[in-house]
Amino acid sequence: MNSAQLGARRLAISILSAWADKKERISTELNHRLAEKSLTDRDRRFITDLVNGVIRMQRRLDLVLGKIYRGNYKKLKPELKMLLRSAAYQISFQDRVPDYAAVSTAVDLAKEINPAAGKMVNGVLRNYLRSSFDAPEKTELEEYSAWLSHPLWIMHKWQQQWSLDEAIALANWNNSVPGIYLRVNALRLKPEDFEAYCNANQLEFERFPELDCFYRVKEVSRFLNSTMFKSGALSVQDPAAGLVVKLLQPQVNESITDGCSAPGGKAAYIAECLGNTGSIRAYDNDLERLSKVAVAVKRLGLGNLSIEQKDIEIEAIAGTDKLLLDVPCSGTGVMAKRSDLRWRRSTEQIEELSRLQLNILRNASKYVNPGGVVVYSTCTLEPEENWLVIERFLAENKNYRLEPAGSFIAEQFCDAKGALFTFPPRHKIDGGFAVRLRKE
Repeated sequence: MNSAQLGARRLAISILSAWADKKERISTELNHRLAEKSLTDRDRRFITDLVNGVIRMQRRLDLVLGKIYRGNYKKLKPELKMLLRSAAYQISFQDRVPDYAAVSTAVDLAKEINPAAGKMVNGVLRNYLRSSFDAPEKTELEEYSAWLSHPLWIMHKWQQQWSLDEAIALANWNNSVPGIYLRVNALRLKPEDFEAYCNANQLEFERFPELDCFYRVKEVSRFLNSTMFKSGALSVQDPAAGLVVKLLQPQVNESITDGCSAPGGKAAYIAECLGNTGSIRAYDNDLERLSKVAVAVKRLGLGNLSIEQKDIEIEAIAGTDKLLLDVPCSGTGVMAKRSDLRWRRSTEQIEELSRLQLNILRNASKYVNPGGVVVYSTCTLEPEENWLVIERFLAENKNYRLEPAGSFIAEQFCDAKGALFTFPPRHKIDGGFAVRLRKE
């Protein structure tokens, strides 16, 4: 293995170790560190896949490595533990790396940490190669949750909410590499022209049947590096977000507000649906995240969208016909795309978020015009942040009523109580929840 390839693996271990120390979002650490280095696209993809994969599967890796390691695995030096996880991940989950290369590279990097560590790493990984590993019994939830590489508390919670089989299906979905969808900006490109471009360039695509402008694609980097993307004809967005906008049903000449807008994907789609007419206000309390909305607005050529910093939990806003509240949430519906999220969540956070969500809905709903609509949405699957918030709000606000989601979107994406609800293993898109409320 050449020095560049060794350097890529060294950088991946460094990023993983820094993430373990700081407990910040891995996307922040990864983007920052990759921006500092001059790397080939191939090395960037390898590092990104390795880092996210090790974080995603770390509990299973630790379960197996802990049985092989001679000694107290929990007390092993963190950097060496990351090194073993990384090599084991390459052996078990990556096809592009030969097993012998994963082992020899790990041994070389271990010697840089401690000259005596190379022998230990070589022995553990050789045993790893010789061993076979079977999943524990499903009834042994503590060990089975480790095999699925999810916290025990969340597996127990999901089992109670649905069933053990559905909890397992969701965990397996979260452990897979999710599909990526692009939204075609109808202001810049017709869907049929996008399809013709893909066919002419041998690019695979699959249209999402419920939304004309959404396509699942492979070779995403080819699209992101294309003139088509840079000119604003394409955006990355999951159909689950598109269904929320469809539930809102934006119409020309309505005043529409996106109350928790950053990073702006839904607001941009609303603007495109209106054909760059009408008026859309995008609010968020995070100025740095709002700057991303501004960048997207410029790239997409949107002239009907204004941006303003506001804390919609406590501040007044202008009166509006329709209000989208895509509130901050625990994100359990998008854990497949955020490898570290499962390790950063807790039951206490879900309770805190539920209180915040209700406060946002209470305040912002006051500024909806009579006869207007609120769409409350999350990318979480937890009832505390979904129906429990809505039920409390409706009990307090008799001037609002639920409009069943099935009147606006396909029934397959609706739950029995009238909400938009997408469950990733079933619908093969991001998970999320949304309700449409009418103000009398």
